[in-house]
Amino acid sequence: LCHTDGRWRTAVDGNATGEGGVVPVWSPDGNWLACAIGQELVRVSRDGRVREPLATLHDWQGWTVRWSPDGKLIAFLSNRKDTKQPQLYLIPINGGEARSLTDMKGEIGPFSWSPDGTRILCEFRKKDPEASEREKDEHKNELGIVSRRIKRVFYKLDDYGYLPVERTHLWIIDVRNGK
Repeated sequence: LCHTDGRWRTAVDGNATGEGGVVPVWSPDGNWLACAIGQELVRVSRDGRVREPLATLHDWQGWTVRWSPDGKLIAFLSNRKDTKQPQLYLIPINGGEARSLTDMKGEIGPFSWSPDGTRILCEFRKKDPEASEREKDEHKNELGIVSRRIKRVFYKLDDYGYLPVERTHLWIIDVRNGK
């Protein structure tokens, strides 16, 4: 991070450009920036002199970090509990451990806070029941997908492959209880 006149500079992980990393996001008051440095979620002061680690991101290259409207919490994606299934986490910026907000099986997409900070809206696609079944049964997992029943015209994407049966929906999550 560098002021336009070059006065100060703070090293930020190369993945913080949005290409698989955490995109730097300004706090609501404009005094802090949340971003990834290495495998840590950190907040950096506006002048770049203060850098405070907030949480370890582990192996997940989460690209979504959002400040709560009051600036007291940061929501982020991480795979701390399950390396194959990232979840939404909340961490207070004044210290404390990140707590898991969700326990969902599927793909969590972009999310944003409600204006009053009591809910989070996110894109979510449930894991297909057949995929869950294959994960539990070693023999079915070895066989993979034996056949497909195509039920819609738009069924495949470049760089993604066959689309899951489940569709993406918008979910509203209560910040107090994760439901």
